[in-house]
Amino acid sequence: MKGSLIVTKVSLRWLALIGASVVALGLLPAGSVAAASAPAESSTYVKGTVDLLGQTVEEIGPPDKSGFKLLNTVFNTRFSGGLVGNGYHVYVEIFRPDGSATSTGTARFVGKLEGRSGTFVMESSGTSDPNGAINADWCVVKGSATGGLAGLSGCGKVTTTGDPVAYYTLEYTLPIR
Repeated sequence: MKGSLIVTKVSLRWLALIGASVVALGLLPAGSVAAASAPAESSTYVKGTVDLLGQTVEEIGPPDKSGFKLLNTVFNTRFSGGLVGNGYHVYVEIFRPDGSATSTGTARFVGKLEGRSGTFVMESSGTSDPNGAINADWCVVKGSATGGLAGLSGCGKVTTTGDPVAYYTLEYTLPIR
């Protein structure tokens, strides 16, 4: 077929980048690459560490004979790695008599991701063993990201081995500028 362009196994992203050139060269009629427009988002993965800067812990309600404790913990952290900035957290924790715990909480991140400055709110839930090792899942709250991070979505994990440094991962999608 003379004058036809056959494209196989080409990513839509690559096609979108060259699409305007293909139309400009007359290889395809105008409007024929509309379905291959550039993706509105990029998806990637980052990891790093979270250092505890300070915390306050308050027991919720009077103790009872069950041995369970309810705690309200407020703490500040410093993120490094793929996320660079500070976190402001509040968690409600249930400590069991054996020393293990479950928690749910929220936090606000203020800093940079991919060199883009902004803020976002996250929700988290997790567990800790009697030695203090943490395993938690967290997600960016939809619509909470601001500034250069507006439109951010994603989820990750936070783990520790019981020491004061936590390790995080984040798989995320961020609108392309």
